Amino acid sequence: MPSLLDSVAGLLSPQLVSQVADRLGEPATNVSRGMQTSITALLAALAARADDAGLMRNVFGMASRFSSDPSAISPATLLDPSTTAPDSPASTAGLLSSVLGGGAVDTVGDAIARFAGLRDDSARSLLGMAMPLALSVLGRQARDQGLDESGMATMLRAERDGLVAALPPGIGAALGGTRGSAGDAEAAAAAWAARLAGEPGAVDETRRPILGPVLERAERRAARRRRMIPIMLTLVVLGLVAFWAVRNRMHQPTVAASGLKTGTAAGAVGAPVGESAGPGGMVRATLPGGVAMEVAPTSIEARLIRFIQDSSATVNDTTWFDFDRLLFETGSATLTPDSEEQLRFVAQILKAYPNVRARIGGYTDNAGDASANVKLSQARAETVMKELVGQGIAANRLDARGYGAEHPVADNATEAGRARNRRISLLVTAK
Repeated sequence: MPSLLDSVAGLLSPQLVSQVADRLGEPATNVSRGMQTSITALLAALAARADDAGLMRNVFGMASRFSSDPSAISPATLLDPSTTAPDSPASTAGLLSSVLGGGAVDTVGDAIARFAGLRDDSARSLLGMAMPLALSVLGRQARDQGLDESGMATMLRAERDGLVAALPPGIGAALGGTRGSAGDAEAAAAAWAARLAGEPGAVDETRRPILGPVLERAERRAARRRRMIPIMLTLVVLGLVAFWAVRNRMHQPTVAASGLKTGTAAGAVGAPVGESAGPGGMVRATLPGGVAMEVAPTSIEARLIRFIQDSSATVNDTTWFDFDRLLFETGSATLTPDSEEQLRFVAQILKAYPNVRARIGGYTDNAGDASANVKLSQARAETVMKELVGQGIAANRLDARGYGAEHPVADNATEAGRARNRRISLLVTAK
């Protein structure tokens, strides 16, 4: 039986997200994030009140109705706040206020807006839509498991920790710590204070009695962390200067066996299986057929060879290898000449291991239109695949997928994070 979190993920169809995004005038990616967070937050709030028999009786009745009427959670119904049918979003407004507390609806909505990158009014609209969706999830689970209102309350209690853990930093605190333990509340308060620190009036003083001195301690810790930011930034800049100084001094010998130049990035110690360290922090890898190359130990080439050579490393859907020397023209799928070396190296590795098949994945940051980002990421992945095919890799060993802004590896709120998210990766699908 899927968990409540699994059910939430399956509930948000692309059609629903797209129509809600169009109505609100917000990016679909942000709306999807906001809707999932809103539903999870409401389920966590309900789980925190699972011992309230009167509330559970009311919730069970409404959840049963919503789950039995698919039209109650259709895009048309959710987007029409004037609907007054018993199973409409308007009918859940009182329940939303009761579950969160009248003063917390805006507080939670604002926290979701900051997390998902939405306007405050859009986040509050999503919170209103989230209640019928949350009720539908509960109703379906209760129906499929044959639960009555007591059984539904037991299910909520059992899943409470998972729901709270799935909430982004700050949302749990906006819910008043979800009535968890002192440790849970302190952790939530710390995250909330860290997000709101420096914003005058951002902390809703009506919530302070719930968290009490816990929030005050968290705010003091957040203030100390803010004072450390300039120091950390200075250290990062000095580290980057030192890295580039070393990088520019590194020697780039030609490998006689392969006729290819080496890579230039420095990295951690270690070499592909069965190989030895070379000069300048590089590692020498010998491929089947006697072809040798020297590469940086943390480059995609070294990591890919290790994975292929390691018999204990099994093929899976999560072990991706990021290209680290591919560059595209801004906003296009045209590779720059600087990208040629790494593509030659990767093609050389694939030729040496003819049983290996791979998927090329393209990714973008979350700036701009989501559908345009998907198209750009697909075009870039296809470009890389064509380059590898042009270097002698059979087309049936490769495929290309564009994922747009999905699966970020860094924070899109910073330029450095967005740069990391704009990437091309390789997944071994057979070896």
